[in-house]
Amino acid sequence: MKHKITLFIFILFMAGLGLTAQTEADKVDSLQAQKDNKTFKHYQDEPPSYPGGAKAWVKHIRKHLKDIKAPCESGKVFVRFKVLKSGKTDSIQIRRGLCEAADQNAIEIVKKSGLWRPAYLKGQPIDSWTMVQLAIHYK
Repeated sequence: MKHKITLFIFILFMAGLGLTAQTEADKVDSLQAQKDNKTFKHYQDEPPSYPGGAKAWVKHIRKHLKDIKAPCESGKVFVRFKVLKSGKTDSIQIRRGLCEAADQNAIEIVKKSGLWRPAYLKGQPIDSWTMVQLAIHYK
């Protein structure tokens, strides 16, 4: 059965908003990065952002959101990814998903988002993690 999608998008840029609390998953990610000799800044003066702001991001999501043919409940998909200092997205991960089809659609939305404005620390662009939350309602 094909689901019609009614979209309510609530965007939350959690990482990079000055939030200092770390989840257990973030602690594990941080430890793994240290083991891999890959250090990324967790704090920045300016967080990464989508060019054109929230309105442009919502427009991008609406353009790339697909009808889901598989059974899937309404809910939120949390997508975590790195915005490199070049503005490219990398290491896209589903932190909390709904179903395989919705999760893959969320990953594709981020992949097709193009270049982002990177985070800045002391006036220099840096690699930084960010997270977006997509609330999707199916009818």
